[in-house]
Amino acid sequence: MIIGLLNLVKNHSNYSLKEMAEFFKTDVSVIEIELKYLKQSGYLKR
Repeated sequence: MIIGLLNLVKNHSNYSLKEMAEFFKTDVSVIEIELKYLKQSGYLKR
């Protein structure tokens, strides 16, 4: 899921957390954790 999330954010940065959670069939809290990890790892800059 994390690679899919990274691709989604890089290619379509206007999704809300809720939309991303629905897309991956998970909770918003999981998306927040994954985005935090990607940011801390240097994959995302926002």
